[in-house]
Amino acid sequence: GTTYRTTEHPAAPGVPYGQEGRQAIVYQLTADDDARRALKVFKPRYRLPALVSLAGKLKRFADLPGLSVCRRTVLSPQRHGDLLGQYPDLTYGVLMPWVEGPTWMEVLLEKRELSPAQSLTLARSLTETLAAMEERGVAHCDLSGPNVLLPALLPSPAGGRGVGGEGGVALVDVEQLHAPGLERPELLPGGSPGYAHKTAPDGLWGSVADRFAGAVLLAEMLGWCDERVRETAWGENYFDPAEMQQDCERYHILVQVLREYWGDSVATLFGRAWRSETLADCPSFGEWLVALGTWDSQKEEENAMEQKDAKERLARAGVEKAKALMVIGQVEQALEELEEAHHLAPELVAENYARALVEHAAQREDAGDLKESLTLYRRALQVAPEESALRREIVAIISRLEEQLHGPVPVESEVVSRPAARVELPAGRVILWLAIMLIGWAGAIGGGRLASGNKLVVAIIWAVTGALVGLVQWLVIRKISRANYWWLLVSPVGWAGCWALGGIAATMIGATLFVDRGGGINYTLQLNLWWIAAWQLALLLNAIFNGAAAVLLLRNRPAGSQSVSNTK
Repeated sequence: GTTYRTTEHPAAPGVPYGQEGRQAIVYQLTADDDARRALKVFKPRYRLPALVSLAGKLKRFADLPGLSVCRRTVLSPQRHGDLLGQYPDLTYGVLMPWVEGPTWMEVLLEKRELSPAQSLTLARSLTETLAAMEERGVAHCDLSGPNVLLPALLPSPAGGRGVGGEGGVALVDVEQLHAPGLERPELLPGGSPGYAHKTAPDGLWGSVADRFAGAVLLAEMLGWCDERVRETAWGENYFDPAEMQQDCERYHILVQVLREYWGDSVATLFGRAWRSETLADCPSFGEWLVALGTWDSQKEEENAMEQKDAKERLARAGVEKAKALMVIGQVEQALEELEEAHHLAPELVAENYARALVEHAAQREDAGDLKESLTLYRRALQVAPEESALRREIVAIISRLEEQLHGPVPVESEVVSRPAARVELPAGRVILWLAIMLIGWAGAIGGGRLASGNKLVVAIIWAVTGALVGLVQWLVIRKISRANYWWLLVSPVGWAGCWALGGIAATMIGATLFVDRGGGINYTLQLNLWWIAAWQLALLLNAIFNGAAAVLLLRNRPAGSQSVSNTK
């Protein structure tokens, strides 16, 4: 067999380390392998033979969180007669794992301070244990401060886990456990002082037996992080046993703290349990688990909102500081402040940051640094709010600078560049166009009359008329599209040259076909025929001239730019 020895009490050398409860004394033992065990020695009234069969049935619950003490050996006369002959007080004693950690009662008596995080960890661990038990129809039936151990409060290198693999909490004194297949104990627990429901004196043994005591324990754990609760506590329990389920000051203080720290849902659950008429009226541990989980989500949202508010406050302060720097001319320092503020709260700072970039870009443009100015405008375009007037203004400025640097190119302010638009002449422009032609016609007729057959004079008059027509045509086109300035040269020069050549050719044709043949055609008709011939030749020559010029000039233009022909 295995030899066990009692350990010394850490505060009393030479005295066995034991903890006395209502039904038994639990001693700490060590084996040859230095593993610690607990030996529970019952008081005579509670040495029941049924403990032997109960031990075999409890083993199936030993793997549930917090129930490792269900893995046990009962010292029975049939199997351990020799040992019990020497030590009869050990009859039906229980050997089981030793669970490290203080009891919840010790935390209350010492008024040990807990942080909100510790309170939440303990409450969640207890809730998870009780919810897992309740889902299997298992209940402890005697929950109280001394029966709840807290391995989570140990400063162990295992990260707050007790010996035996326990989590945040562990339950002991499981002899009165209720579960499917277990027999009703001969002695039913009647609830522990400070945790007993008004119906507990009738005996606790059922699947909902833990709901009231568990609710009180959870409320104590969640409220213990607040000094008001610690200072108001009665003693080994938070509540005076005489005031259970009464409208007392301690109840109101605890509910207020629960609401302040953990929200209305948690406070409401405890209120339901406190005012319940039966154990079934108390909330289930699944409801507690949901409430604590919901609180966690709400707290994360609140933290996120607090972080957002803090970032916005810092961003606003950065904007104000940047404005002050702009006033005294320290633009670059102001932009650094705005960039940092924009990183904290982009939507809040976007317009201010973009305007500051535009102002700095304008300064660089005035200084003649067009490339740096264009870079700053593009950065401003990136941060400017969508669909804002400022954004449209920046796009127009970038378009202008692009033309000055590279010729007319589409502004790549959007992900997809826009194709060049085909220039269409509105009806009003068509009428103006025809009026220009009529003016040119009248000028040609008048010039022909004044020339009196002098071909040189006719050529000069028609060249001037052509130049004027070409210039006006170019101005009409400029009203519709931002054509390049070199068309100002192409259009008038082309018309002047082509009309002069056309006029000379028309004069020669007229003289050859009509005058030299002695025809008696009316002079006005003859002149008009000359004009028609000149117009056709001028149109053809102008198209050839401008087309050739366009081909040469377009080779040096960026892709995607828009050209306009004056022959449309």
